Amino acid sequence: MKIIDGHCHLASTRYIPQQFFEDVAANITCKMIAYGEKVSYSKILQMLLMQHNDHYGDRLIVEMDAASISRTVLLIPDFSSAMAMPLPQREIYEAHFQVTQKYPGRFYVFPGVNPLRGQVALDEFVESIENFGFHGLKLYPPCGYSPSNKCLYPFYDFCQEKSLPVLLHTGPTVQSLNLTLMPPSLICAAARDFPGVNFILAHGAVAYVEEAVELARNWPNLYIDTGGISGAIFPGKWQKQLLSVLLADIENKVIFGSDWPVTRMSGGLKNLVTGITSNPAITQQITPTALQVFFGENITRLIEGG
Repeated sequence: MKIIDGHCHLASTRYIPQQFFEDVAANITCKMIAYGEKVSYSKILQMLLMQHNDHYGDRLIVEMDAASISRTVLLIPDFSSAMAMPLPQREIYEAHFQVTQKYPGRFYVFPGVNPLRGQVALDEFVESIENFGFHGLKLYPPCGYSPSNKCLYPFYDFCQEKSLPVLLHTGPTVQSLNLTLMPPSLICAAARDFPGVNFILAHGAVAYVEEAVELARNWPNLYIDTGGISGAIFPGKWQKQLLSVLLADIENKVIFGSDWPVTRMSGGLKNLVTGITSNPAITQQITPTALQVFFGENITRLIEGG
């Protein structure tokens, strides 16, 4: 079975803001203290930073191979409208391109943009597609914009012209960002105005699930992914959650995604894949053909056509 991870990031402090790590550490500390554990915020933060030193994707490749994942979509977030980025976005694009050169044929790349930067951001995005051969667009609306904001329409025009998919974050995020911009339905105006663009609702199988599933069922150009499903939201019950989504009559609209490196906290990529392929409740109700569509064919169709 060909497996493609449709939602992944390089685990690197070079591409994710310090503020993001600080917010995550604060939330983890609060939760652990509530359960009576003696923890230090500074130690939690240090642990998170140390876990994000895979700057060139070497550790990710090892996990991919162990899980029999043939290819992965690397998402490049751009938090610059809300947080200080460690590097200029153009340099981050270049670094990801170097990873694709180091491991040819193993990665697709969706560069992120800050659409509030206007033409400068659009030019950088277009250059990344034309010069680096990147494959789609990554958006993080809670950084301060609706995914249907007209400032994004020039990006969508280009994506529609080039048949590039657009993946946008939906659902919970850290407290420093705008939590009113999380719902999947915010994409509806843009999805109507750009019927030739396929939009992927990241984490749609995890948060706002009922809304995301209904959108995927009723809009031809809306899809959802499973990024983060094995994380803390469904501890010990994530296979049941996944099965409910796979049985929702949208098998052609659900994309396998891990949200690595978050997945490392729940056993890594191999545990995620085997947790699906070796789970009787899933394999007895989902046909091998449907699993293949979920594991690889849906995302391949969006990126490569066909």
